[in-house]
Amino acid sequence: GSEMCIRDSSGTAPRMYSLYEASAFSEDDGMLYQYDGFDDNIVIPDNITAIGESGENVFYYSCNKDSISSISIPASVTYISNVAFAGLKKLSNLSVASGNPVYKSIDGIIYTKDGKAIYTVPNNKSSVTVKNGVTTINNYSFYYNPNLTSVTIPGSVTSIGEGAFGDCGKLSSVCLLYTSPSPRDYAASR
Repeated sequence: GSEMCIRDSSGTAPRMYSLYEASAFSEDDGMLYQYDGFDDNIVIPDNITAIGESGENVFYYSCNKDSISSISIPASVTYISNVAFAGLKKLSNLSVASGNPVYKSIDGIIYTKDGKAIYTVPNNKSSVTVKNGVTTINNYSFYYNPNLTSVTIPGSVTSIGEGAFGDCGKLSSVCLLYTSPSPRDYAASR
């Protein structure tokens, strides 16, 4: 099998470790905190129940972060850090297993299972139309997207979270689609 040699600080007696003994998924009690693999199309294993802790960017320090293009999330995952995938500029597809009780994916974007909140948008999306019926754009849902140029938001949206569009340097067009009464109609009636 494949082996690598690691020398101690004194440079004596090499120790041998088999490469297959390490997992690409560094986890602690089901919580994935680091991806150490080389796959650009990542399939997260079923033993994972959480992707990062609050505010934790799980993939940003991966050696292939600039080439990861898709991540498949199993039904076992019931928590995802709101910035778990931030900065993965080639990530275009986040898919969630249909049996997941908390999340679902539509067009590679993660929504809450009930479809009321947009949760995470992959950083390779340049133009996004938020689905009608969504009421919440979650905190940091578009965060650190270097490719995003336009977003269309339906009138059903009543809440946009903190940092939702933070560090989206190319974002030049945000189109708000309102049905009557719109905030403008409300203001005009006062």
